[in-house]
Amino acid sequence: VDELPVKITSTNEVYQCFGCDGTTIAYTNDAALKDKTKPHTFTETSNGFCSECAVEGVYQPATDSDGDGYYEIDNAGKLYWFAQQVNGGNNAINGKLTADIVINEGVLTEMAKNSPDPSGFRPWTPIGNGSNIYTGVFDGNGKTVSGLYFNDSAVDCVGLFSYLGTNGKVQNVGVIDSYIHGNEFLGGVVGNNSGTVDNCYNEGTVSGNNTVGGVVGYNDGTAENCYNEGSVRGARQYVGGVVGSNFGGTVDNCY
Repeated sequence: VDELPVKITSTNEVYQCFGCDGTTIAYTNDAALKDKTKPHTFTETSNGFCSECAVEGVYQPATDSDGDGYYEIDNAGKLYWFAQQVNGGNNAINGKLTADIVINEGVLTEMAKNSPDPSGFRPWTPIGNGSNIYTGVFDGNGKTVSGLYFNDSAVDCVGLFSYLGTNGKVQNVGVIDSYIHGNEFLGGVVGNNSGTVDNCYNEGTVSGNNTVGGVVGYNDGTAENCYNEGSVRGARQYVGGVVGSNFGGTVDNCY
């Protein structure tokens, strides 16, 4: 299937071969190739997304090459794959950035023009959700995630992570050149935190109605050694530079 076109003759039975997006890409007389599908292709320049198709939900899987229990993430597709795994129920896995991740370029520049084209941005789906609260350890390893774009004023609990559970930890990561806009419980790094957010920072824009923070939106866990240099905007109440609402949690050594 990888070598096209497949030679056919009109006097024999003809079979279809499919591309990775499900469309017919070739015909063949070889019954062994009947209904064969070309695999998704990931290249060094495709940023972890299939270079042959634009099928939603197809991402390059991350791997644990050194066996330390952390999935290694070095491109945007692998970060989306990690979110897909957590949101699908595998919510205690560990992840580690091994490179700076760029999802979209120039997000804040376009937002400043007040006329962004959302179709030009790949939207972000936060890691963790109400059914699958993240309880693993995510180590940014001193790297950054750039170009997060989320814009839906009806949605709660949005950030790089949406929900971080009691045993969960996010550490050593910066969120830059990103735009996060929702309803409430919004943070550049974590929207709703019951775990530990350590040594993280935000340089993106976070906006919404209630409970909006630069790093963490709602905190009843721990936010420590963190800072925010991004814009934080709230329409009503519970808005803060580092944490929007700290309800029984700890905020330590932050600015």
